[in-house]
Amino acid sequence: MNLQALLNKTECWAQQELAAQQRMLELLGRQEAAIAAGSAAEIVASGEAIQAHLRAGPARENHRQELVRRFAQAWGVAPGTLTLQGIAERAEAAGLAAGRLRRAREELRDAGASVLRRGRRIAAMARFHQGLLSELLGVFLSAGGAGAAQIGSRAEAGGVLVDQEA
Repeated sequence: MNLQALLNKTECWAQQELAAQQRMLELLGRQEAAIAAGSAAEIVASGEAIQAHLRAGPARENHRQELVRRFAQAWGVAPGTLTLQGIAERAEAAGLAAGRLRRAREELRDAGASVLRRGRRIAAMARFHQGLLSELLGVFLSAGGAGAAQIGSRAEAGGVLVDQEA
């Protein structure tokens, strides 16, 4: 395979990865809204959708590694030394047009940063909700008398499963 065809395949992979990152942002937005609304069913559904989406990640990563391996072989370098930026620079030095790959790389970097920010925000929301629920359970259990105190001591010892809908 010639370098231009390999570059085209890499640009295609980058566009597919960008679409995957954008989809992840949508799914995380759905989960964030579910957490904010306190919808347990939607939290579970959005979490399952995220897990399903993540299962496709290894196949995309394997494809990327194969493309990088082919570039490394063509240029006589170790695959671990190549990045999208490096591939674009080497391709341009070889007289190939790599502007689309450069743009895709920048868009991927921005999308990845957005996914990371949203993921951190969701994690902070989940920690807040967990702390709030723990505090509320502590208040309710301590206000319920001896039976509640007994349940509370079991919760401190290792946890008690509480049916929130009961």
